[in-house]
Amino acid sequence: MNFPRIPFWTLLILGLLAPTTFAEMPESVDIALIGDGPSEQWDEIDAIFRQEIQDLLAGEVEVRFHPFQGDWNRDAIFAAADAAYSDPEVDLLLVTGFAGNQIVATRRAFPKPTFLPLVLDARLLALPRDGGGSGLENLNYLSDDLELSTDIRDFATVTSFERVALLVDGIILDAVGPIAEAISVVALEEGVEMVPVPYLDPEGDLVALIPEDVDAVMVGGLPRLDQEEGVQRLVDGLIDRGLPSYSLVGDSLVNRGLMVAGTTESDWTRLARRNALNMQAVILGEPAEAQPVDFDQKRQVFINMATARAIDRSPRFDVLIEAVLIEEDAESEGPLLDLGQAAREAVDANLDLLAQRLGTEAGIQDIVAARAALRPSVDAQVSLEQLDGASSLVVSGAAAQRSTSAALSVSQLVWSEEARAGVDLQQLAQVAREAELEAFRLDTIQLATVAYLDTLRAETQVRVQRDNLALTRSNLELAQDRVDAGSATAADVYRWQSQLATARRSAIDAYTQRVQARENLKRVLHRPLDSPLQLEPTAIETSELMVAEVEMGQLVGSPRAFETAIRLLVSLGLQRAPELASLQAAMAAKEREIAAAKRAYTHPTVSLQGRLSTVLEEDRSTGPSLEGDDDWSVGLVASLPLWRGGERRARVVRAELELDQLRTQYSALRERIEQRIRSDMNLTNASFLGIGLAEQAAEAAGKNLELISDAYSQGAVSILELLDAQSAALQANEAAANATYGFLIDLLNLQRSSSRFDFFLSDAERRDTLDLLREHIASEDRDDA
Repeated sequence: MNFPRIPFWTLLILGLLAPTTFAEMPESVDIALIGDGPSEQWDEIDAIFRQEIQDLLAGEVEVRFHPFQGDWNRDAIFAAADAAYSDPEVDLLLVTGFAGNQIVATRRAFPKPTFLPLVLDARLLALPRDGGGSGLENLNYLSDDLELSTDIRDFATVTSFERVALLVDGIILDAVGPIAEAISVVALEEGVEMVPVPYLDPEGDLVALIPEDVDAVMVGGLPRLDQEEGVQRLVDGLIDRGLPSYSLVGDSLVNRGLMVAGTTESDWTRLARRNALNMQAVILGEPAEAQPVDFDQKRQVFINMATARAIDRSPRFDVLIEAVLIEEDAESEGPLLDLGQAAREAVDANLDLLAQRLGTEAGIQDIVAARAALRPSVDAQVSLEQLDGASSLVVSGAAAQRSTSAALSVSQLVWSEEARAGVDLQQLAQVAREAELEAFRLDTIQLATVAYLDTLRAETQVRVQRDNLALTRSNLELAQDRVDAGSATAADVYRWQSQLATARRSAIDAYTQRVQARENLKRVLHRPLDSPLQLEPTAIETSELMVAEVEMGQLVGSPRAFETAIRLLVSLGLQRAPELASLQAAMAAKEREIAAAKRAYTHPTVSLQGRLSTVLEEDRSTGPSLEGDDDWSVGLVASLPLWRGGERRARVVRAELELDQLRTQYSALRERIEQRIRSDMNLTNASFLGIGLAEQAAEAAGKNLELISDAYSQGAVSILELLDAQSAALQANEAAANATYGFLIDLLNLQRSSSRFDFFLSDAERRDTLDLLREHIASEDRDDA
């Protein structure tokens, strides 16, 4: 919704209660609603004011509303008010049109109780003031001092500009009277030239009205603008022209695409509630002129980062720390990344896991190489021999002076215990490598999902610290008000200034941790560190992690059932643990190594060898030529080492000791895995129970802070008590924000300890786990019976 706000400053909201009265409530009341003219936007404003009045008087007074509309001009609005005063059925007047508030405020007499909740500046309009009320019979208004300077400063902290257009409905500029004359003065005091741009034609092109020489735009009330297509055209046109924009009507236009706002539109509800309280007091018989007219304003800067990026503007870091950021990251392609997708993406893309996977695949070639020793070996040889011509062998004809020959050799192991053991050992080594890869895969899933939750937790902490920063700033303003009223000393202001600096530092730290968490997650997922990242918030009831765990929690509600669940989880975890599988393969390999070493005493190595050779060419000085002669041989060779100086015995003894070492390590690892599963199960149970307690603590701390804040504002408690209450609320809010993510992280750790992640299980597999748990619990119940 685009609810217009008082142009040039934010509406003040306060929580002062109307004075208590014991007058009898009337059965019904008729209220005239005075609007500026027909408008979808003002219909929404009227609805808010009506709802608050009806909610406050529900069950006590029947409320009837009578709409009176102007026609977007001063005379028609005066006429609408006069008609309401003349209507005998009307008891009270409520002016909800912004222009109407300023116009009706110029009256010097009010025949019936009149409420003006949208007065721009009571001082510049010369409205009366007596104590906390207006002091003028039948008049109540709600107003704040001119805050255009604050809006300009807020805008200037986000982006620089020198000449700014003020885009606002023409009727509003006409209605503000003397305030319009002060606009340019206030702007010049802030070093900015303000150019009013009145909007009169609802069908016209607003962007075309903006002068070419302005470098920024402040958008005020545009009640006659179409709230869908018209607003979108305005937003798109400002972005096309590269103009930074500021919404004077609250943050909803920033959600639609304007760049900056200094207030939230939740103020409209609070303003309507304050007005309803004033009207209730009058209905109960109190004078309208005695009802409060002042408000305390709460400001908060909102920035649409997508718009800032579109026009190539980059707010300062200190501004980003304290502002509410909309579309903080650039939109990424495809859907948001959720926890399960992060787990699967890490399995597919993580570089460390990829390196481990390549190493495992390379290990297969070690098996191939070991098996080669059991297969035939074929060698080809060509030789060229040159002898000295004076050699006796050459002279006698026993050898050729030069000869060329070729040979082909074939060998095949018939039996070799060492070669067969080599193949078996490499196969078992590959089993171990694959188990290590599975363990690394599980570690990577845990790393990615915990990084995901750490990022969400860091983002939550940023919000908590920003809220604390806003509260600290509000308390500083409250302390200044108390000092101005003489109810506190400057020491309170200095103390809150110190606290504000600390809160800013905490907010910066939270922001930095958030950036680091996001970059860590991107690294784990092998995404560019400067790429956008949109995360889907993870809730317990919607997480893929909880499909089985929620139902399991219902089954293990008692300590006995809980212990049964632990024993089952330990049993399943030990069966699935890849670390144990790796050690099992290592023990099997060591046993095979021992067997091979012992067989070396009695099992000879037998091989079959063959050779075929021929003389290709030779040069003889005498004797018969062997050129073209072939020769072959076949042999069976068996070898058995008889004595190696005790080396074989030493190998056997060493391997047996190493096997005992592996068996001991295996037992120790089983104990560690069982202890880790039990510990993680208890931590998960405790953190789950702690979620509700943390939320209760945060709620109680918030209520305590609210009470202490009210008491501090009235001077009933010291600043130390308020500081303690705020610190307790901050700690409780941090704990509540961490509770859910802490539980999910504990749950992920439990799933890693038990070597199973729910992301990769089918519904049938989850159901099988639950059925197995039910059977174990039922079995123990039968045994106890």
